[in-house]
Amino acid sequence: MPTKSIVVAVLLLLCAAAGWLLLQGEGDLALPGQHETAAPVREVGPAAAADARAVEATAPATPAAETSARDAVAVHEALLPIPDDAKWIDVHVVDQASGEAVPGATVRWYDETITKALQERPALLGPNRSTIWRDQESIAARFGWQTTSDRHGVARVHQTESTEVVARHEGRYGRAQAGANLLPPRGGYRVEIAPDQELLVQVLDAAGAPAPGVPVAMG
Repeated sequence: MPTKSIVVAVLLLLCAAAGWLLLQGEGDLALPGQHETAAPVREVGPAAAADARAVEATAPATPAAETSARDAVAVHEALLPIPDDAKWIDVHVVDQASGEAVPGATVRWYDETITKALQERPALLGPNRSTIWRDQESIAARFGWQTTSDRHGVARVHQTESTEVVARHEGRYGRAQAGANLLPPRGGYRVEIAPDQELLVQVLDAAGAPAPGVPVAMG
């Protein structure tokens, strides 16, 4: 081969190699330390989980349903418990003059089971037994059951053969019979309360001298 032809062939090969290198160099070359890495995954440990539960615990709870205390009998320590199968009735406490309902009145009641128990245990009545027997409010307050009239003036008591009901509110007092042995009133059971006035009575003997310790009762 002529020398000139060999030189031309070598030059062509060098040009081709240079062009190939240029083509391979196009584009961005990644520098050391610049390779993309996945974002670190945060593990939830026990402390983080506890914090999450604490946040949930402080969330406002659904308000509890309102309940009515209408039928709840607020009693002191009565002489006898109310029977489990007791029959309950509504008693309306009203003002005697106006007929308006009296809310918040203290309502007490007792029945033949209380009087029978007291007859069997007369010592519970104390020395003035004859006077106490005539005082329905005292028997109901000391030995019977107690509740309060609601905002409509209604109190719920349990009914037996001879239920006696007494009511008191701000100086007014009244009582009524609500026994099952009586004909139920057309308008329902009512206790009409009126001003409870005190009367001063002096007891004298035949000579006109004061007589202390004499039982006094009013019909």
